[in-house]
Amino acid sequence: MRMSRLAANPKEVRMRWNSLSRLTLMTALVAGSAMAAEAEFDLGAPITDGRLTLYPLLPKGPVDDSDYLTLDEALDKKLLRVAETSESGTVNTLHVTSTAKGPIFAMAGELLLGGKQDRIVGQAVVIPAGAKGLAVPVFCVEHGRWNGGDGRFGSGKALVHTKLRQTASFKGQGDVWNEVAKTNAKLSTQNATDTYRAAQQKLGKETASGTKRVLAALDKAGGKVVGVAVAVGNDVRSVEAYISPKLWGRLREKILASYVGEALADAGPVGEHLRRPSEKDVQAFMTRAVSAKKDGEKNVGGGKQLNFDDSELQGQAVMDARPEAADKAKKPVQRVYYKK
Repeated sequence: MRMSRLAANPKEVRMRWNSLSRLTLMTALVAGSAMAAEAEFDLGAPITDGRLTLYPLLPKGPVDDSDYLTLDEALDKKLLRVAETSESGTVNTLHVTSTAKGPIFAMAGELLLGGKQDRIVGQAVVIPAGAKGLAVPVFCVEHGRWNGGDGRFGSGKALVHTKLRQTASFKGQGDVWNEVAKTNAKLSTQNATDTYRAAQQKLGKETASGTKRVLAALDKAGGKVVGVAVAVGNDVRSVEAYISPKLWGRLREKILASYVGEALADAGPVGEHLRRPSEKDVQAFMTRAVSAKKDGEKNVGGGKQLNFDDSELQGQAVMDARPEAADKAKKPVQRVYYKK
């Protein structure tokens, strides 16, 4: 599918968010309530590529320097072992052991290859330093296999496409299998074990050039970016923010590739024939995110996950619940909201 030439407004657009008309993103999460508006972000100039529009999120005020190893980094450096729970295994749980000196952050939807069947991380998780046999929720993305070598996993070096990522965050194993099967059928990547890895390999090739252009545009935009608001066509689809520019910088290529893939799969006009969302449209989505009610919480690894729900969107925030991270206990490591 052809994509239009990358465009970025050279003049940065700034919007300070507070109340409902000038939106404030929250960084404190209060039990039993929606997010509390304490810290503000500016919205950078929109970056467009084909049907994709990205608004960089820029912290207004002091920049947090929190840092976490990513799943890929930890596996590449052999600081993390991901394995089946036992010789017989458990479909929706894996065990991780870390020898890293600091915490590791794994995103929901990151692809793990090997073991008895390929999996994706089911819920975003903070893995504490020195964790031993820590249970991590996962989903199977290879319905037709249950066997394999030493039961260990390597990274698939990818974040699954946005729809599957959202499905993993808020639905169950059956829904994940259905989405994998639909994707393989759509991409003509059906295979004997119905694994997602074939689809991911094809998506990786198709999204490579678009991801490279978007990354270059973000670099030119400058500023301490901590996330993005995302639109495809005229639809605001999601918004996600991270605790620091350092963590966003480590994860952004995977995240942006996922959104480039979503835009490629979305048919419709491009260029001058496409009416993109206005800043008010983005504000409206963000306002709903801010006001969404909390819909449960649970401990996952070394973090606490809070879910938020609204008639039009659903979201999650991951807090660092490690005792040594008490000073960060009110600031989410990750916040992601998706349009339903």
